[in-house]
Amino acid sequence: PTGQYYHLWSQARFWAGLLYAALPLNLLCYLMNDLADVDVDVDNPRKGGVLYGVVAHAAALRTAVPTAVLAQLPFLAAFAVWCGALQTLGWFGAVFAVNYVYNFGPRVSSRYAPLDLFCPCGYLLVIPLSCALNGLPSPSVPTWVHTVFFVVRSQLWIQTFDIESDRRAGRRNTAVLLGLQRSQLLLGALLLLELAFVCTSFADWGLQSFSAVSLCLLSLQVYLGPQ
Repeated sequence: PTGQYYHLWSQARFWAGLLYAALPLNLLCYLMNDLADVDVDVDNPRKGGVLYGVVAHAAALRTAVPTAVLAQLPFLAAFAVWCGALQTLGWFGAVFAVNYVYNFGPRVSSRYAPLDLFCPCGYLLVIPLSCALNGLPSPSVPTWVHTVFFVVRSQLWIQTFDIESDRRAGRRNTAVLLGLQRSQLLLGALLLLELAFVCTSFADWGLQSFSAVSLCLLSLQVYLGPQ
C-alpha cells in the first residue's frame, strides 16, 4: 500500500489519508449512491446483505447525511494544513462534483450509457490526494492507464449482475442496452486488452496474475450461466 516507500509507515499523513479513504470518503460516496438508487435497490435481489449494500428508505438514509458531512471536516482541515487550503478545496470540490454527476446527473449519470462506465473514474482522484499528502511524484502513465482499465471493467462487470433489476427501474446503462451476452463479450475484450497491457507494461507477477485470474473468473461466469 505504500508503493515501496517504506518511510510512509511512520508518517501521520499516510495513516490519516488511509483512514479517510477507508471510512469518511467511502461514507460520503456510497451514501450519495444509495440515496440516488433507492428506487433501484428495492427491487434488486443482490442488495440488502452485508456485502452488497443496504436497502433502505430515503428518509432513513438522509439521517446519515449529517454524520457523513461531519466526518469529512477534521480530515479536510488536516489536509488543508498539510497540502494547502486551495488545493484541498479544489480536490474535494472535484470529488463531490463527480459523485453528484454520477448519481444525480440527468444524462451523464450511472443510469445512462456510455458515461456510466467513465464517471466512476473519479476514484482516480484518490491518487493525487495521496501524492500531495505523502510528497510523492505522480504515478507513471501506464499506472494511470491500468487504473482506468480496472475501474471501467469493474463497473461493467457489476452491471452484468443487475441487468434485469436495472431494466425494470428504467435505467439505460451499458449492460442494459447491450444485454448480458454482448456485455460479457465487451467485458472479455476489455480484460484481454488489460492483460496484454499489463504484460507489456509491468514486470510484476501480481498485476499480471490478477488480470489473468479476472479473465478466468469471467470465463467461469459465462460457463455457469446467468444463475
